[in-house]
Amino acid sequence: EAQTLTVSLSKGVNGYAKLTFSLNQYDTWDNMGWALDQLNIDVDDKDVKEGSFYINVSRTEDQGLWSRMFGDDAIKKSFQILVRQTSDNETEVYFNDISEENEQATIDFSHEFLGNIAKQF
Repeated sequence: EAQTLTVSLSKGVNGYAKLTFSLNQYDTWDNMGWALDQLNIDVDDKDVKEGSFYINVSRTEDQGLWSRMFGDDAIKKSFQILVRQTSDNETEVYFNDISEENEQATIDFSHEFLGNIAKQF
């Protein structure tokens, strides 16, 4: 019996966004990989055992003048996307700011970014 996939966006730790998938960790991992590919996200590294994707993206706030002056690569920041199973058919996906600066712009970007992931489903 096929289950219906639901993906919900909510506020997680320190105000960062999180997604909840109605899937196990393995299936969520596959779906996240697919969604990152659909959005042309630069995945720097991934570790299925750790449940992590390391991505390089430019926050919306940083685009514009700086990217025109220095190019998109100069303003990209690294973030970690963590996939953690919370029950048999539920897995949460967390946005982690590796720099631990906890800037409001990054928190806002986490909601925009994971919101775009959720829209892929």
